[in-house]
Amino acid sequence: MISEAENRKIRRLADLMARARDEVPPRPFPVLLGALVAPDIGVPSLAAIGRKVFTRLTRRGRTLLEKLPRNWPDSSDHEVAVAFDAWLQDHSPMQRYAVLEPFLRSVPVPLFYRDLAELVVSSHVTRLLTTQVDTLLEQALESTGMRRDTDFEVLAPREPGAAPRPAVPPAPAPPVAVVKLAGDLARGMLPMGEETTVSALAEADALLGAYPPDGLIVVGHEPADPPQALDRWLADWPGELWWVGPSPGPDRLAELTSAGRVNLLEGEELGKPAGFLGRLTFHLNRLPALDAADALPAAPAELTPEELEYEYYTGQLRNSRAVSYTLEQRRVPGRVEESLEQRVRYQRGVEEALERRVRSSRPGVARGGLVDAVAVLLDDLASEAGTVGPDRASGAAVDFLATQADFLRREADTGHPDRVVVRGAIEAATVVAHSLGDAVPPTLRARLATAARQFSEGGPP
Repeated sequence: MISEAENRKIRRLADLMARARDEVPPRPFPVLLGALVAPDIGVPSLAAIGRKVFTRLTRRGRTLLEKLPRNWPDSSDHEVAVAFDAWLQDHSPMQRYAVLEPFLRSVPVPLFYRDLAELVVSSHVTRLLTTQVDTLLEQALESTGMRRDTDFEVLAPREPGAAPRPAVPPAPAPPVAVVKLAGDLARGMLPMGEETTVSALAEADALLGAYPPDGLIVVGHEPADPPQALDRWLADWPGELWWVGPSPGPDRLAELTSAGRVNLLEGEELGKPAGFLGRLTFHLNRLPALDAADALPAAPAELTPEELEYEYYTGQLRNSRAVSYTLEQRRVPGRVEESLEQRVRYQRGVEEALERRVRSSRPGVARGGLVDAVAVLLDDLASEAGTVGPDRASGAAVDFLATQADFLRREADTGHPDRVVVRGAIEAATVVAHSLGDAVPPTLRARLATAARQFSEGGPP
């Protein structure tokens, strides 16, 4: 579970993004996806691909002595990556495409790309910059019903010397744009190199110039030493930077803070693309919907940190199951499509991990069990309702809540509470609590609604 300080950071960012979207004209925060995102989405590194390509070519008897890294085949990953990058630059974009495409063809779309796509659909993000050449981000956008070149545009680097595109004119509702900083595998456009990155960043500046945002979200970028074009571009960013991932270090941080403030989002949860984008989507899209469904004011702070964590993982599990269902529908009886099967296996692994998270994050476990915790909650409801007087809360309703609390406590004492019976008691108490209106504080109604959802997701731990 993330700390309260980390929760405050993500809530502050969500508030800023919500306000930026609602401005006239809107100024949504752009998102930059760096090279460190690749391992989290299962994309093999340049070193891993290079090692396989060099091994294959040497086995075929190709003469590569001048291109092989030092100490081959015992070279370090860094040596292989540098040598492979140099080897790729000796080939045309289409030749690079032919080399790289087989390694990226069947990589499953990660859940956090789908979270990012949700933020695009809700217009909290309309500008995306990425160093990834694969099409996983585009696939995530298309899974929401968006269409490439109609609902979103993909801009890739141009070959050196190509004429610049015209600047994007201001528009009341800016289109969604994805800027590929290192190339676009779908179009076979893999020019690579510093000059093409500079060209792509100029494209990004033209897009952002129409609606200059106050903040930039940087996910998984590791500054190079010496600084490259992207590092210099970040150092010149005039507004706030939200840095998701390992800290760039004191010296590099000083360079980045020379232009604006840097907010570090680190750690095992919030410092990873999945943890960050999932929680950001939860605070911007799912939590307001959850409050609306419960007829509660949109106030995330009303839920305890444990309840927020449980709701977050429950929502992620629900989304993952929806993806699994879609993949299962694509299966054709009697025919095995390996790329589809690989995605199904990946999705099953994601679901299993999320199911464990849901079970371990259920509120009340540390207080002697979920059923006991709900009993205490019903006692609190009865107490609150009993203090407002019979004109606002009938004695029968108060007595009913207290009786249900006693029943749940006895059921918990058995050591094996009947989930169906407990769920029925909670649902009945929920109806009565809502009938009491403002005699019951919204915070208690929110906690009761959370308990009801917990039992509808498979029962107590």
